[in-house]
Amino acid sequence: MALGLLLALMPAPAYAQSGMDDMHSHTIRIDNEHERDIFGSLRCMCGCPRDLLSTCSCESAEAAREQIRREISAGMTKEQILLGYQKVHGTSALAVPPDTGALRAIYAVPLVAFLGGAVGLGLTVRRWQARSASRNAKALRSDTLAVPAKRDEYDARLDDELKDLDG
Repeated sequence: MALGLLLALMPAPAYAQSGMDDMHSHTIRIDNEHERDIFGSLRCMCGCPRDLLSTCSCESAEAAREQIRREISAGMTKEQILLGYQKVHGTSALAVPPDTGALRAIYAVPLVAFLGGAVGLGLTVRRWQARSASRNAKALRSDTLAVPAKRDEYDARLDDELKDLDG
């Protein structure tokens, strides 16, 4: 949790709005669902806030979409197109990191952390229950083994005065 909090509080780069209006003033054309699926899986690498190709309207994104349209018309599959785009721009160009190699940690670490937390919580609860049970057993033994204290004259007088107060 501390690592997550630290990452959340780290400063992130801010992008100024000046000059971006002209760059992102184009209309995005997506001809079919197959294109939408591929464009939604890839990031624009123009230097803007790295929108998906399905939402970025800069000229660089339009050029990438045209290149992908040519690859689709050449008969390439979605996996081949994604792999080619990844080879040119790196894995950061993919909207969802691949579940291969060292990138599996992205998927495995949260699962391992969740399972570890659940096991730790279970062990803690069992330890608390065991302590509580041993305390209760000690209290029960001390109550049953306790010898009643002798009553002296002071206790008798105190009882009499309390009876008078009760009416």
